[in-house]
Amino acid sequence: MKTLVSRILPCCILAALAACSNGIDKPLVTAKGTDAYRASLDEAVRDMDKRQIAAFDWAVSNLSIETLNARYPNQSARKIIAGEADAVLKEAPERIAGLEQEMAAWASAAQEISKVTAGDLSFRLEKDFFGLQPIIRTTIHNGSKHGYSTLHWYAELYLDGATKPAASAELIDLYKDQGGLKPGDQQIRDFKVGFVSGEDEWKTIEIQKASQRAAKLVVIPESAQDFGDRLIAGPSPQKTLADLKTNLEVAQQIKRDL
Repeated sequence: MKTLVSRILPCCILAALAACSNGIDKPLVTAKGTDAYRASLDEAVRDMDKRQIAAFDWAVSNLSIETLNARYPNQSARKIIAGEADAVLKEAPERIAGLEQEMAAWASAAQEISKVTAGDLSFRLEKDFFGLQPIIRTTIHNGSKHGYSTLHWYAELYLDGATKPAASAELIDLYKDQGGLKPGDQQIRDFKVGFVSGEDEWKTIEIQKASQRAAKLVVIPESAQDFGDRLIAGPSPQKTLADLKTNLEVAQQIKRDL
């Protein structure tokens, strides 16, 4: 369904396309290769306004010259725009309904994973052979019904009561050597932020000199893997759903204005 979800055209640039113009109604050369097509398009564009050009760009954004010729052989920009808008109007509602069901299931799974929490957080800078190492210590509690082999955490560091974090990172948490993180388990974890030499963002002079340093960890539901290393929730369909709804609105506006 890529052709439905990757065309994003703000409705504010859509307006009446109905007024006939030589440009938008001029047949394009689609059967003689890219150069001939581009030449015919350049000629048509001279008599198209910005809104018509934007609508055409939306319509062909996922179409190769071969696909364009198969669907709309030597057709005008107007017919191509109308055809692609019709396709979205036909296919998008059912796809949106399916994605809304997927979103509800994903949200439920993500809510359960979010019952894995990090408490008793502390932050320290520890010096070793490679220099200062930023380390977060926490107690992980699995309050969910799942067992985990892998989790990812979104980490933030706040200084001296500030509301904006001084540093952030994504941390990988592996439980395979501990036999997994079982439901009800509590485990003390030390996370070194960065690789061998530690993440520079987490050991600035400001961080070193701060009077108070407070770390925060929030589990990333998309990353959670079960004991078989399978994703439990997987990627959220939210962006795909939002993009598809936007495309449907655009297609509806185009059809009104053609």
